[in-house]
Amino acid sequence: MVDGIYNIVVTNRTGQLERFRCGITDSEITAWNENYYLSGTIGYYNSNIHFKRSSTAQEKKSFLISDYDDYSFEGFTTVHSDGFTIVQPGGLELVIVAIEKDGSVII
Repeated sequence: MVDGIYNIVVTNRTGQLERFRCGITDSEITAWNENYYLSGTIGYYNSNIHFKRSSTAQEKKSFLISDYDDYSFEGFTTVHSDGFTIVQPGGLELVIVAIEKDGSVII
């Protein structure tokens, strides 16, 4: 995997989404926003991702992972020219897109 700083958009079946800024180092991903902390490993074929709801998250602000405080899944990874897409069958989809070298955000 390519180390770097990325943006993530995570969506669920109902179209709700969360945006994260993340870092990837040696295939390890770490990301957070006001609602969740995300960590895991990204492989060329499979990825393991873990979400933990932030203790400072505002109630009812996000329904991405329903009522769970912790949620883990293994998803299938697709590598593309500017990042990765990780899909959990029947569940969440993570789209991880690189930030261009000039600092502008692709998504």
